[in-house]
Amino acid sequence: MKKNNLNSINKIIKKIVSNPKLSIRLEELDAIEIWYNLIGDNLKKYILDSRVSEGVLYVKVKSATVKNELFYRKEMLIDKINSELKKQLIQDINIK
Repeated sequence: MKKNNLNSINKIIKKIVSNPKLSIRLEELDAIEIWYNLIGDNLKKYILDSRVSEGVLYVKVKSATVKNELFYRKEMLIDKINSELKKQLIQDINIK
């Protein structure tokens, strides 16, 4: 690939990533990835859905026991997610 083409591609990528809406969505996806890494494989299999909206991580679980476990670890999980993101993105975790 020519140098000019590489520069053009780099400019396009930077422009796309600098879009505020896309940037926020990418951070939310990073938060979900961190979330799954934190809870581990044993708890992950009980999670039906996870999404982030307006600073809240919404988690749907299929086990009352897992729901209670996550509820008691909620503050620690929020702190660890935000610490890894180096940003206070997650304000709460809503577990259903």
